[in-house]
Amino acid sequence: MRKAFKYLLTFIAIFSADRITKWLAVKYLRYNDITVFSNLDLSFTWNRGVTWGLFGRSGNIGFYLLSALVAVVIIFFGIYTFVQHREGETVFFELFVLSGAISNFFDRIYYGAVVDFIDFHVLGWHWPAFNIADACIVIGVGGIVLRGLLCAFRKK
Repeated sequence: MRKAFKYLLTFIAIFSADRITKWLAVKYLRYNDITVFSNLDLSFTWNRGVTWGLFGRSGNIGFYLLSALVAVVIIFFGIYTFVQHREGETVFFELFVLSGAISNFFDRIYYGAVVDFIDFHVLGWHWPAFNIADACIVIGVGGIVLRGLLCAFRKK
């Protein structure tokens, strides 16, 4: 039960941090960029696509099909995470992915696009704008992959 409570707090913390920062971005960054330091700006943008804006120009039908696909993936990954937890596996990284994915999906439903606002750039090269949820998804997937690799090497 204690582990489940930690998982719930992790999910709520990530989801809340993303929702709050996106609310602030919509409210304060829509017409004003903020330079944090020379390689980092807070710059508001809408993303109707997925990772790095892929499929963002596919029109309304594409947006709805993409959103439906995202919903299905979230449901299946949520079921997988629940089963893993019930079997006693650690699902910390899975919660990073789920909380970020659900928060971004919330944007799709509420705004019709995902709010992105973190703009990282070096020597004229810009990483595509992202948000806290995106960062947590990347951290979560990276953690899952690393955990899998470590388990595979331990078995050899």
